[in-house]
Amino acid sequence: MAAATATSTTLQAILYERGKLQVLDQTRLPHETRYETIGTVQDAWAAIREMRVRGAPAIAIVAALGLCVHLHRRSHDQAYATVQELVDDVLHQLQHLQSSRPTAVNLFQMAATVSAAAQQQAALDDGQQKRSVEDVKESLMQLMEKMLEEDVASNKAIGRFGAE
Repeated sequence: MAAATATSTTLQAILYERGKLQVLDQTRLPHETRYETIGTVQDAWAAIREMRVRGAPAIAIVAALGLCVHLHRRSHDQAYATVQELVDDVLHQLQHLQSSRPTAVNLFQMAATVSAAAQQQAALDDGQQKRSVEDVKESLMQLMEKMLEEDVASNKAIGRFGAE
């Protein structure tokens, strides 16, 4: 999934494909266009905290995609042993990301949505509907990636409406 690519003719604030995230460093605008690689949740936290990412929707999307990158890398570097371990890590990372901008409503809404989905997956795992760690991780990543898709679609619709 590539919602935006570096070869686009328009300036994109967020460049993402599974496992790779870059954000436009908005502190350098308008004099310089520079993309920063977000390789960890801590990188996402710092980009939000230091206001290199601005705008409520963008803050939430960068936090969500930073967590996606973390989950993607974690599955390659050190796999989760159980669904509960995955969910506990997701909840911990979301809590950390929320501390980057304590007044960011969209960030907290995203965290609540992902947290609820993660906890629902853990509850299903405790019940009779066992799912693999990979299935749960994939479901959560798709949820967060869909947030980017919806944001891009919403922005395009606003642009079309404004052009009419």
